[in-house]
Amino acid sequence: MTIPKIKRIQAVEVYRNRFGSLYDDEVKAPDGTAGRYLRWQWQNPGVVIIPFDGTAVAFSQNFRYPADREMIELPRGFCREGESTQDAAFRELEEEAGLSAGEAAIIGNIFPDSGFIGSSVPVALLHVISREQSKQKTESMESIGSSLIWLNATGIDHYIREGHLLCGVTLAAISVLKSRGIL
Repeated sequence: MTIPKIKRIQAVEVYRNRFGSLYDDEVKAPDGTAGRYLRWQWQNPGVVIIPFDGTAVAFSQNFRYPADREMIELPRGFCREGESTQDAAFRELEEEAGLSAGEAAIIGNIFPDSGFIGSSVPVALLHVISREQSKQKTESMESIGSSLIWLNATGIDHYIREGHLLCGVTLAAISVLKSRGIL
């Protein structure tokens, strides 16, 4: 069975910044109805990082402005111009969590919000060398706590059940990790 597509008639960019572009596209529905569809497209590829020491995963505590609350999340960020996904993962891990890793592997790909964001995000598993943290190097508009929360599989399940892990990107990346039988 083929699902009928919503067709883009014209891409209409309404806003752009250094992170990406917001479009209010002119579209045609499968039944021929004309309409609009709002979508965001990131400027550079992103990456979500699973810092894993062989027994547990490290989560950071961030204040997220759009949600107006603290969130427990996996580190994540964007590739710089010309930077590989794996190099960005190593850099972001050090900047946001103060951790170093010895190995990296891309274990999957997710769409953070397929109804709004047109970009996918690779999931990178980084094998952390030590739980000892160096000083974080966060950007000015990042609000990240300095302490990490290390959770094993049971702890992750508990945090999900109790509503402590709410970030969709984090939940999707953990699903990818568990589907691989790594945790």
